[in-house]
Amino acid sequence: MNNGDINFPLFETKPSPPPVPSTKIVEAYGLQKCPRLVEQVADKDISVRINALAVVCDEFQNPYVIEGCARAGIVQVLASMISDPDYTTRVRSSMALSTAAADANGLAAILLDEAIPDILQGMNDTSVDVRRNVYQCLHHVTRTMDGVRACVKAGVTVEFVTAVSAEDDVLKPIMLQTIHNSCKIEAGLQDALESQAVKKFIDLLRTTTSTEVTLQAARALGFICFSDVAKEAAIAEKGIAVMVPLLQELPSEEVMVALTFALMAITSTDEGKIQLSDCDGVSVLIQTLQQSKRLVKLNVLKVISNLAVYPQARCELNMDTRGMEPSQLAEIAAESKTSDDDDDRIILTRTPHASVVGVIRRLQEEADESGDVLLRKHAAIALEAVQWDP
Repeated sequence: MNNGDINFPLFETKPSPPPVPSTKIVEAYGLQKCPRLVEQVADKDISVRINALAVVCDEFQNPYVIEGCARAGIVQVLASMISDPDYTTRVRSSMALSTAAADANGLAAILLDEAIPDILQGMNDTSVDVRRNVYQCLHHVTRTMDGVRACVKAGVTVEFVTAVSAEDDVLKPIMLQTIHNSCKIEAGLQDALESQAVKKFIDLLRTTTSTEVTLQAARALGFICFSDVAKEAAIAEKGIAVMVPLLQELPSEEVMVALTFALMAITSTDEGKIQLSDCDGVSVLIQTLQQSKRLVKLNVLKVISNLAVYPQARCELNMDTRGMEPSQLAEIAAESKTSDDDDDRIILTRTPHASVVGVIRRLQEEADESGDVLLRKHAAIALEAVQWDP
């Protein structure tokens, strides 16, 4: 169009846009979005596959995408890539599975497609990142009872118990949590016991310097020791003599709760009571009772109720040894040493302590003031056990 000296073009011709590179992942529209993404993840071209996996890891933050991709069969594709020769493929596929397992629809798809045996192969990977993703995925799966049954059936419990001691400290806690969850059914508990899980837990408590490993090992030990077979194994491994020094260090509240919970389970046996008395357990329990928080106090009161059944321990619980000479304390230790085991983990000394009776009565007063009915109840039970006179 010509308007005086000015030209206004009405139309313009431009070249066609360059073709989209085959390795670039472009989102499809509507219902084809998820099926198209799954196709790209399964592409034979490694560059397409890697880029598609990166998009999947990002898109899986959206639960709707997880559900759509699961219906399109992505779980089987991802599980088959856990053993892929390419490192990036293994890392991204395992990360996608871990994210999917944290979602209810993704977890259901993993169970429906029976993908756990393939996923489990990733625990033999040389990469810490791949193993971490695999462990997180299987831990997410054990959040449900169906998931626990599927993991136990696939041999997850046995494999994890066997491998946990040699694994990096940063990965041990998630493995211990998974073992803990798998013991919630009888088959998982039997697998753990036959794989010597109790010994592994106690060895970790004995050797680790990681607070998180200590916490999870103590939690798993306490849970599994509701089994009589596990109690016997813990006693044979001198587990109480390992836990008492840890408790004496007054660690974090979480760790103290886990340790006292495990002691509560094991001291329900006669030999457990004797071992706790042998390793200066009375003074450590009284110290913990005086310096800990409510949940720890509740557990310690239950342990004291168990321990007071043993006459020697009951006598020591009632004693105030703070003014005694070292020679007198040594005599008490020698008298309470009933085991013939000369293991150097048995502590043949006694730390001076107040009588537990006065400590429990102060707890009762605190419970009355705060209106804590539960603490008052367990304090009364422990006091009655300690003061029982045959």
